[in-house]
Amino acid sequence: TQRLATLQARRMARKELIADLSQEIQDKGLARDKLVQDRTRIEKLLERLAKRGSGLDGAAFTNAKGQLSWPIQGKLTYRFGEPRAGGRLSWEGIYLSAPSGSVVTAVGRGQIVFSDWLRGFGLLTIIDHGNEQMSLYGFCDSLVKQNGDWVESGEIVASAGQSGGQDLDEI
Repeated sequence: TQRLATLQARRMARKELIADLSQEIQDKGLARDKLVQDRTRIEKLLERLAKRGSGLDGAAFTNAKGQLSWPIQGKLTYRFGEPRAGGRLSWEGIYLSAPSGSVVTAVGRGQIVFSDWLRGFGLLTIIDHGNEQMSLYGFCDSLVKQNGDWVESGEIVASAGQSGGQDLDEI
């Protein structure tokens, strides 16, 4: 009778563990689906912005590759190409963490082509540097520049924050 009770308790513990694992798999699947939707949303926006043409040649930005300053003083959280969402997706940019309110600056000269809220990215500024090269500054607390504004390298474009509702540590 005691062995039977022990076996039943172990079976129940296994069932609970399986149920917990199933829920975790479902939750990660939903999170992955949301990330895919966010990615599609930003890709469509960037495609639309690239088609409009900027008139900038982008040579200065291209020549500065590898020498650009960071847009914010902070800790590098994720690098371009690193796996995310259990390895089924990868990071499509760099992600820096900094205290809310920290100054965010343009990494190069260009024109603001998007300065608004975008689901999955929060308050977002996109700078067109020419030749279909753009830099994106997302999850901001506030945006300083508007669509059409010209900015120089190092000019303040936003303040850091956590808009967008994503907890990057859990992705």
